Amino acid sequence: MQLSLEQAEAVGALQDALAASAGVDDLLDAVVSHADAHVPAGVDVAVTVHRSDRDPCTASSGPAAASCVEAELASFAGPSVASVEAGHRVVVVDVAAERRWPEWRAAADAAGYRTAAVVTRTVREGCAVTFTVLSTLRESWDAGALVRTELYVQEVARALGVCLLWTDRAEVAADLRAALAGRAVIDQAVGVIMAENRCSAEDARAVLESASRGRDVDPREVAALLIESVTGVAPAVPAEFVARAATPSSRRRRPRG
Repeated sequence: MQLSLEQAEAVGALQDALAASAGVDDLLDAVVSHADAHVPAGVDVAVTVHRSDRDPCTASSGPAAASCVEAELASFAGPSVASVEAGHRVVVVDVAAERRWPEWRAAADAAGYRTAAVVTRTVREGCAVTFTVLSTLRESWDAGALVRTELYVQEVARALGVCLLWTDRAEVAADLRAALAGRAVIDQAVGVIMAENRCSAEDARAVLESASRGRDVDPREVAALLIESVTGVAPAVPAEFVARAATPSSRRRRPRG
């Protein structure tokens, strides 16, 4: 019963953190804050998101744990990296005797840590999260504690999956807005070229593309420079798109039958 209550409390805290977060960094900070409040004195935690398409994101409960994470990520070798590669937990029984990752061991030893454990979970393809626990005590890392940690990290992975989905959609929306704004500037430049050269839209676009290739500059930048050189003012860029509020008719369900 205790385990299910712990899970329920953890899930509730993660849901609150997810709702309040503006992105992955905020969520990781909340995860570390929640975990740090539930570990005994002498124990620090760190959580890291490993992604194949960008640099890792990490948060730690203190500078000592952060120094270990930094040493590991800089050398691409350490218990969390090994945990991701192996797909299962990694336990360091004696930091001073560890020889697999010298840079990480030096940082952990300097911070006074004696033992460590890492649990990893897959968030989605190409992305995993690791949860590192570092102790200045001679921890035994009993099976029950590790199982509870794994259950917690599983919930963290689920929350991160939702957070990354939101982030991806926001990035796509931003890219779309930028693309549409750039298209508007190019269309304005095409109009200027047509007026100046009395040519067709197709010929005007060819002139713009040729100038872009010749200068090795993005067509949008060439278009903006052209408009400003001819008109004396920067090109007009469409205002930000505003999401439409649902109208009563759009919220109303269609009757069956």
